[in-house]
Amino acid sequence: IDRMCIALAGPITPSGTVLALPTIAGTVFSQPIDLAATIEKHSGFTNVQLINDMTAAGYGVMRQPDESFALLTISSGLGIRLFLTGEPILGQFGRAGEVGHLVVDQTAEAPLCECGARGHLGAIASGRGIITAAAEYLFDEDLNAEAAADITSLAIAQAVASSYLRGHPTTKRIVANAVSKLT
Repeated sequence: IDRMCIALAGPITPSGTVLALPTIAGTVFSQPIDLAATIEKHSGFTNVQLINDMTAAGYGVMRQPDESFALLTISSGLGIRLFLTGEPILGQFGRAGEVGHLVVDQTAEAPLCECGARGHLGAIASGRGIITAAAEYLFDEDLNAEAAADITSLAIAQAVASSYLRGHPTTKRIVANAVSKLT
């Protein structure tokens, strides 16, 4: 095996340069990173290709090679990938479909996004955003990105889901707020 394809969460240029990994590294890079070249240098693989995880998912659900469709994910983050005649639309800088960073709450109390800004759709309506909002309610404090990452463990996620299914009013309000930002 001499080829490797890696799907990463975050904007990646069409040439495979990583611009940010906010959901993995908790940061936006000041300079793009040619991660493929670094992996090739240290792994022995001669052909490493990086693509966005949404692009990889789109290829996974594509039924026809010339199909046109939009793929929306609401998971730990939020993303949309548009495919036209079988090709993902990435934009010049690989940021097409990065809707998780649209500002939907401009108040000073807006939730903090992994990128460090406040009020982004992903900070409110993603799975991670809902869990962070529930944890902030439980612990009665505004969590910074590092604290939120520690708190949003699987155990907290399961507790929030269970609370919602039992009809807990605060959990239902948090989820309703998140859903309202998607419409």
